[in-house]
Amino acid sequence: MDIQAATGKRFLHKSAEFVSPGHPDRTADGISALVVETHVRHNPAAHVAAETLLTSKGPVIMAGEITSSYQISPDGYKALARGYIRGLGWTKDFGYDPDKIEIQVLYNSQSTDIAQGVEKARKKIGAGDQGITTGYAIRKHWLPLREDDLMPLTVVLSRDTLFGIDQLRRTSKIGKVLKPDMKSEFIISYNTKGRPVEAERIVLALSHTEDIGLEEIRTIVRPVIDRVLDQHGLTFDMKKAYINGTGRFIIAGAPGDTGLTGRKLVIDHYGPSVPIGGGAIHGKDPSKTDATGAQMARWVAKQIVGNNLADQCFVVLTWAIGYPAPLKILVDFAGTEKKPIRKIINFLKKIDWSLAAAIDRFGFRRLSESKISYPKLAAWGPFGRVEDGSARPWETVVEIKKWKNWRV
Repeated sequence: MDIQAATGKRFLHKSAEFVSPGHPDRTADGISALVVETHVRHNPAAHVAAETLLTSKGPVIMAGEITSSYQISPDGYKALARGYIRGLGWTKDFGYDPDKIEIQVLYNSQSTDIAQGVEKARKKIGAGDQGITTGYAIRKHWLPLREDDLMPLTVVLSRDTLFGIDQLRRTSKIGKVLKPDMKSEFIISYNTKGRPVEAERIVLALSHTEDIGLEEIRTIVRPVIDRVLDQHGLTFDMKKAYINGTGRFIIAGAPGDTGLTGRKLVIDHYGPSVPIGGGAIHGKDPSKTDATGAQMARWVAKQIVGNNLADQCFVVLTWAIGYPAPLKILVDFAGTEKKPIRKIINFLKKIDWSLAAAIDRFGFRRLSESKISYPKLAAWGPFGRVEDGSARPWETVVEIKKWKNWRV
C-alpha cells in the first residue's frame, strides 16, 4: 500500500479512469443519448429526459419523460436500443445477444410544471432544472498549444488508450477474442513543478473470450499504450501493468454488471482532481443545464486557457429552473492568470451567458449543421479531442474579439 500526502496544493501523483462504450454504464448512456438525438433531429424543440437500465438478469428498461411532436412506437424504441448494442460489437457468441434481449419501454410525457418554466419565447428559454455545472481547462506545457486539448493528462491517457484498443478490436481479427467491455486507469507521477515524469501504474480490465490468455492480451495492447504515452514523453514497463486482476474477464457487459445512465459522472468530466456539479450529461435535450451548461462552462474555461490568459481555469455556473441564464458565475484561475483578473472578467462580460445563446452557439438543435453526435459523446465523453466522428463545438478556441458573436 502506497500512501502519500499532498504537498501544499500540488499532488505528486494523479490518477483517472475511463470506460469503453461497451461498458454497461456507457451502453446505458449511449442508448439514452440515441433517444435524444432521434427526437431532436426530427423535432428540434423536443423535451427529452431519457434513462436506461441494463439489468444483469436480462431486461433492458427504457424510461423517462419525453414531449415531442415526433412519435416513436415502443417497437421503434426497442429497435434503437438493439441497434445501438449491436453496433458496439455485442453478439450471441459474446454472451449478450441484442436480438434476444427483453426490452421494456416506460416513457411518460414531461411534467407540465417543468414545461411552463422552459417553454418561453425561444430567445428567453428557461433552464430545464436547477443545478450546478462546472468547466475546466489546464495547459500541458510539454505540448505545443495547438496540440493540447487542455484536458487533465490522466484523463487523456485513460481515454486514448481505450480508444486505441477499441479501434484495434473493431478493425482486426483481435475483435474475435476481445469483447467491447473495457476499463482503464492510469497513475502518473509528477515533479514539484507539475510536469509528469513517470507512468507509475496502469490498470486495465479487458473482457475477452476463452480463446485468449492474459499474456497474449498484454502483448496485443502494448503498442497502443506505448504510442499514447510517447506523445507525452512517458514510458512504462508493461510487465508492471495490472490486467484483469481476477485472472479472467469473460462474463462481461450487462450480464456481468448492471448498467445505468449517468453513473460515470467523473469520467464524463475531468477526473477525480476537479469538482463536478453532480448532474448527468447524457440522455437530456439541450434545455437541460446539466448538459448544455456543462458544455458552456467548458467552452469558457477553454477560451481562457486557449487564449493564453491563464494556465488553468475552473468555471462554476449556478442555475435555477425557469431562469434564462446562470444566477451566479465563478471563475478560478488557481493563481495562473497572465493578465489582470479585472481585465479577464471584462472579457468574459462580452459573452452571452444565456441558455438559449449556448444552444444556438453550439448548434444543439441544428445537428446536421453542427455535426454533433449525441451517442458518440456518450461513448467517448463530451470533452477533449477524440477522433470519433462527432464534432465538439465547445472545444473550439476563438479569438477574444469573437467571443460575443461566435457560433458554429
